[in-house]
Amino acid sequence: MPRRVGEKAVVTVGGLHLYHGEGTAGKVVVNDSTLINTGALTFEPIADKYTAAGTLKLENGTFQTAATDFIKEKAAAAADAEAKPEYEATGNAAFLSGNGTLNLTSTAFEYSLADLEKAQNLIDSKNTIRIVFANGTLKLGEGEKLDATSVSGRILAPYTGEADTDGSFAITDRATVGAIDFSKMTDKTAKSVALNNGDNTLTLAGNGGDVFKNLGATVATVETGKLVLGTAGNSGNVNVDTLKATELTVAGDFTARAVEATTAKIDGILTANSVKTTDATDGAKVTGALVLTGNVKKDVSELTGKVTVTDRGVLTTNRAAGLAYAAEYADEDLSVAYVDRQLKLAEGAVINIGEAPATGALAAAATTVNVNANGIYGIDAASFLYTGKPAAEADLSVFGNSTALNLNGGEVEILNITKLGQIDLGGAITNTANIDTDSIYVVVNDKDVDAATGVVTLSYNDGLVADKTVDARLKDAFTKGVGAKEMAILSALDTPAFFNDETGKFTADGNKALEQATGGNATAG
Repeated sequence: MPRRVGEKAVVTVGGLHLYHGEGTAGKVVVNDSTLINTGALTFEPIADKYTAAGTLKLENGTFQTAATDFIKEKAAAAADAEAKPEYEATGNAAFLSGNGTLNLTSTAFEYSLADLEKAQNLIDSKNTIRIVFANGTLKLGEGEKLDATSVSGRILAPYTGEADTDGSFAITDRATVGAIDFSKMTDKTAKSVALNNGDNTLTLAGNGGDVFKNLGATVATVETGKLVLGTAGNSGNVNVDTLKATELTVAGDFTARAVEATTAKIDGILTANSVKTTDATDGAKVTGALVLTGNVKKDVSELTGKVTVTDRGVLTTNRAAGLAYAAEYADEDLSVAYVDRQLKLAEGAVINIGEAPATGALAAAATTVNVNANGIYGIDAASFLYTGKPAAEADLSVFGNSTALNLNGGEVEILNITKLGQIDLGGAITNTANIDTDSIYVVVNDKDVDAATGVVTLSYNDGLVADKTVDARLKDAFTKGVGAKEMAILSALDTPAFFNDETGKFTADGNKALEQATGGNATAG
């Protein structure tokens, strides 16, 4: 059995020795992760009865080790002692396979694009495994430039590529640069730019800044083919009004305005004003976090198309609060949504929180929110609570009027409740029993959900306190609205020592603690 470095992991070893064997041998597979070797590297070859060599395979992984493990300096002839050193392969590349990145460490040095190409050809001339000089500094040689042709097939994350005079950056192989400089564009009134990279994946590392340098003031749209924003641990800003891509992947922590893509995969964090996908089957898949700012014009939707939040991903309108809420469920393998304002969904938009069931049809609607078995949707009550009857033209709902909510084993949790009232979820609800609160004082009873209209009534947990007078006072406090100071006192009593989850009532100690905390008056501050 090969040893596998699992997805997204970073593993450091003090040495790596891969033994040969009779039929089977030592093998390490680095799958979408990073293996760092700080010591000796040894591959045992086929020899005598040992018919299998030790090997290392990258599956979109990264292996970091000393440059001398793969490249060595040629012995110079006596007459050429003063000549520039030449290098050759050590032979270890024969035991390396797959696709990914080979980070070669060394003392600090300068290299040119020509030097990088020579080293690449020594290890993998097909560019399946691309090398990076981890401690090197690129110094362009005579006649060299960082245009699309030169960077094709290379990983040059710290450096800025140069767009052509028409604004294109038509790489011919996958490539990574930090950003793209448009200084050479001749059309100073252009409204859009097409990079023309097609199916060749372009990665823009960002490096903490704008990914488009010297972009003309009139350019409102940048169109790309396959695009990756950032790498794990990197960040950046997409500084154009609209970014259009065929296949978009967000690996780092990026901000953007309007994002449009056929499909999108958000493994990192994307904070955007709006996101639109056009592939009805895949749409956008969020395994990291998608933060929607709401900074759109009145008639513009924030979310268009299909979004599936899975693998502990997060969809939120508030980055800090949403990520904090998700952290509360980190041990429960849940995908999470958290909203503290209405999401502006386009007609026909579909949100899946958690993977949809493998079988069974979901209820159809023009606009739909599905909360599946491994999903939870948190709603900040302070933003949506109302009392009385709202004006006919008002849309106070969480998901927007006429949006269907399907609870396919998942849960809606109403949070931060300080007052009794109603919350309008939007439209018809399927499986109303899966709507709850995070409060021991305010609950959602079965009779409190109107499945047809989507209106949820928040009720006091009658009989919570043993003393009927105090219980009535507490109910009255929530009817009028509990202040922040009072709420802090009451929240402190929500612990197993004072509250019995099974009965939904205070324990004897809880009743005493409430009386002491409020001086026998549930509205005392």
